Amino acid sequence: MAIKVYWSVPQRILTVELEGMLNFEDFKRLDHIINDCLDHEKPSAPVVLMVDITRQARIPQAFAQIKATQTCLHRPELQWILVAGKNKFMRLMMMLTYNLCRQSLRLLDDVDQAIDIGCRLTNRSPNEAHPLTP
Repeated sequence: MAIKVYWSVPQRILTVELEGMLNFEDFKRLDHIINDCLDHEKPSAPVVLMVDITRQARIPQAFAQIKATQTCLHRPELQWILVAGKNKFMRLMMMLTYNLCRQSLRLLDDVDQAIDIGCRLTNRSPNEAHPLTP
């Protein structure tokens, strides 16, 4: 199980990488990490949450329970959710988890495409994106 959370574009695109076998507790921890990042950075403009599912990952099928743990979805600064990856099963899982949220949800094929769209949504240049994760 691996979860990485970092700013791809400072205060604009918060990236979540999911990998391995994830469980319900991992999603509770993920919510805590996202809230901590938003609390620490205090973004002054809308934020994109990019969920990177390009690596092998499995998540529980308890969508309602997972969604209930994601209190970060109630944050006003979080405006968009971009899911990057081609795995159809993981895309379905993410759609079922995030589809009825207040945020706009888009499913994309890869991270570069998601960064490009995220930068356009937040009026940032793709050149501001960090080429490597921390």
